[in-house]
Amino acid sequence: MTKVQLKLIDNSSLKGAFEKIIQCEQEQGNEFDPSHVHIRMKNEERAWPSRAANFLKHADKVPDDYLNVDSLRNETVLIGACTAYLQIMPMPSPEVIAFCAFWAAKNDTDVGDGAEEILLKLKSVEESARYELCANFIRDTDKK
Repeated sequence: MTKVQLKLIDNSSLKGAFEKIIQCEQEQGNEFDPSHVHIRMKNEERAWPSRAANFLKHADKVPDDYLNVDSLRNETVLIGACTAYLQIMPMPSPEVIAFCAFWAAKNDTDVGDGAEEILLKLKSVEESARYELCANFIRDTDKK
């Protein structure tokens, strides 16, 4: 997991499990067998990083529930979605790269491979100029 992904689970009960898995993987190298990893949760809801993620997870089971939009932290929901997307897609879209870099610049953290160049540019300017840099990155990448 990248530092950005680990930061997302800072307040999650999964953090300790992930740290232990990472440590085992580093110690065992090619001998590491992920099929032996079992995570037991006392409270399933705590595994989800936000109220919005938990709401979406259970939307089919609790159709009358609602999500108070005033309590949403859009950037947290979006970075969580981007992280999930990166887990299943081998090549991130320019939009995902741009948002991850934008979020990393704003939160003074690192990004994975492929986004370092845009991150350096974003960190070199004020936040108000970052939006245009991201839009230019997306537009220029789509032209290639």
